[in-house]
Amino acid sequence: MDTKEIEIAPGRRSMVTEVWPVGDMQQAAVSASIAYRNLPGGTVLFTNPSNMNRAGYCPQRNDSRFKRGRLQIAAGALWRRMEGIHATAVPTGSR
Repeated sequence: MDTKEIEIAPGRRSMVTEVWPVGDMQQAAVSASIAYRNLPGGTVLFTNPSNMNRAGYCPQRNDSRFKRGRLQIAAGALWRRMEGIHATAVPTGSR
């Protein structure tokens, strides 16, 4: 599942440190990555996927302007629904 692309801090970069999957799925079967770019129309790159930890989030570290989340569930895993993500982020790059 991919989310819509967003700009967390309009006109600025932001740092995402945690991606919290929202839904009813097994902890070990979920991984998350972030698609990102810094310029409008720029090349979209992806972070390496990280598995959900015991706290319930997928650790990430990405500082960019435009982002979208990607959740993956392992084949054969038991799950009921996937609703989206909650990301922990802060604005960066202020002058």
